[in-house]
Amino acid sequence: MYTNSVSSRGGIATGVLALALWGCATPQPRGLGPGRVEADGRQIVAERGGVRATVTLDAWTGDPRDLGRTLLPFRLVVVNESTQMVRLPPERISLFDQERRQWRPLSSAEAHALVSSGRATSGPIFSFGIGGGSGPAGSRVEGFVYFPRLDPAVSRFTLLLSPEGAEELSFDFAMGTP
Repeated sequence: MYTNSVSSRGGIATGVLALALWGCATPQPRGLGPGRVEADGRQIVAERGGVRATVTLDAWTGDPRDLGRTLLPFRLVVVNESTQMVRLPPERISLFDQERRQWRPLSSAEAHALVSSGRATSGPIFSFGIGGGSGPAGSRVEGFVYFPRLDPAVSRFTLLLSPEGAEELSFDFAMGTP
């Protein structure tokens, strides 16, 4: 009888530990392409028509440190090597999941409000954001694009950049456990 109670306690403890570890293993996005995938799937580089864009996950190092619990931030660097002016306003950036549901990027104010809810903050938490970025030939624009954290049912998604004056660029990601 004593053996059964110990083994059932051990089984319960194992179950609780497994649930706790499962909760910690939150699926994280990893790059699939179609461009060059680098940094263990955390970065994708795509180029079309003289415009090169680099999208990096897990690049946020500012405050708050746990930004990824609330938002899905992408560091975006766009280099215009074409001969034309290229603009990338926020309304030309979108994210689609495998069901073709669409999300628009959050403004810095919206992102701040989401992150600040339930937390005491003392001023702005975002060092910079990309919005309305434009660049003549040879220019470079960089910053962060923020989306709300995706629903756990999302397994794949595409970040789509449709700059004015350049061809569309897409970046495919899959959710996986780190």
